[in-house]
Amino acid sequence: MHLHDCYPPARFLTNAADNFERAASAHGWSAVPGVLMLTESAGVDWFGRLAAGADTGSWTVETTADQATLVARREARQLVLVAGRQVVTTEGLEVLLLGTRGTVSDRLPVREVLAAGERAGALRVVPWGVGKWLFGRGRLVNELIDAAHPGDGFCLGDSGGRPVFWTSPRHFDRAVH
Repeated sequence: MHLHDCYPPARFLTNAADNFERAASAHGWSAVPGVLMLTESAGVDWFGRLAAGADTGSWTVETTADQATLVARREARQLVLVAGRQVVTTEGLEVLLLGTRGTVSDRLPVREVLAAGERAGALRVVPWGVGKWLFGRGRLVNELIDAAHPGDGFCLGDSGGRPVFWTSPRHFDRAVH
């Protein structure tokens, strides 16, 4: 997820907690901490700002033993924030590097970005996006799937914004098999 400068952190945290509570209630789950995976673009460091004490209103933000994780608390509410980056590759694909404070430059080839993310210990996700997995990029995603091994930290990501009447991209089936 992205936290943009135009959105006050206190409001963002409150709305995120509300959304997690609604989802838990709809599924009959007890309240558990929500987990937010940040995907920050080049030049953006809300994770660092929050860790350094950015104004979060009545929320407190604490560091943890894991340098890539923060915990935000307000009364009984709790959110876990995990650092991560969004990198745009030369090929026009995006790669999300989750669970790392490390940075990787935009406009590098996708395989270099994935390798840098692996060295940083990040979970590496290539998210689906409208038109992103078509033609040459689609073939490239297939090559990445074929080169991946179970448990190596390479994943495909879907979007909750994909209309329900669109079929699931065939790349997901390929990754499962």
